[in-house]
Amino acid sequence: MNSFHFRSPEYYHRHKATDWYWAVGIIAISAAATAVILNNVLLAVLIILGAFSLSMYASRQPHEHDIEIGNAGVTVGKYRFSYSNLVSFWIEHYEHPRLLIKTNRLIMPHIIIPIDTLDASEKDEIREFLKTKIAEEEQTEPLLEQIMEYIGF
Repeated sequence: MNSFHFRSPEYYHRHKATDWYWAVGIIAISAAATAVILNNVLLAVLIILGAFSLSMYASRQPHEHDIEIGNAGVTVGKYRFSYSNLVSFWIEHYEHPRLLIKTNRLIMPHIIIPIDTLDASEKDEIREFLKTKIAEEEQTEPLLEQIMEYIGF
């Protein structure tokens, strides 16, 4: 097969209880109050805006992306990554299987594609196909991604 097409969510959405939002609010208000006490009102405003943005982002459902893995490269939504910019890949088979792709880009060094909607044979076909294009190298999720998943993102 020369290309693979499937749809995948932007990320795994986890429902957040009201307590999660209360915790974010309490932490933000405490940090903002500390900033005001230290005469840094601008930081206090930034903390409150950041907490509000974080809460809004946390409550939204993930977008579905069209994924294409073909001879020209890997396409995620409207972004195409040619194999010349990709270094290696790994298929992680934990609670939520995902395709981890390491790039040579400084700003976005990892592409993480959830693949739990695919069956085992499709994952194997993708793995065999990608092995002909880029190196297969064991990888783990970046630390920031792991921390975000731990706190509920």
